[in-house]
Amino acid sequence: MRWRNASLGVLVLVPALATGCGKTAAVKGRVTLDGQPVSGATVLFVPDAPDRGRPASAQTDDDGNFRLMTYRPEDGAVPGEYRIVVSKTEAFPAPDPKHTGKQRALDRLARDEARKKAKRLIPAIYSDPAQTTLRCTVPPPDTLNVELFSKSSR
Repeated sequence: MRWRNASLGVLVLVPALATGCGKTAAVKGRVTLDGQPVSGATVLFVPDAPDRGRPASAQTDDDGNFRLMTYRPEDGAVPGEYRIVVSKTEAFPAPDPKHTGKQRALDRLARDEARKKAKRLIPAIYSDPAQTTLRCTVPPPDTLNVELFSKSSR
């Protein structure tokens, strides 16, 4: 019985290790909208060819800077061609910790409804993988400048 469990563990572990062994290249950059840094945005690198590479992601800091991660924080992205997706929506207040039971459930429902109607703070073209005009080859030659423009600036 022990051998059966051990074999099963190996069968599960080997594919998991194989998928996590891709070499990555460091990718750091800065996101700006109309020349101003964008804080709190989600940056996603989506492989052009799904069978080549894995998505990589990051969150921008207060100055718009980010460092991508694929497997571990700040490890970068698997070399290849990517579409860059940047998104940010308005923030929601945290639920009141004093609320319990039914009121807490009502708070959660209200937040879910508000999220559906959330205002995008980045133009939609940049937050849709099928429409984004932003592209990158990893590894990039230097720090990546991801410049976004609002409709009024085009």
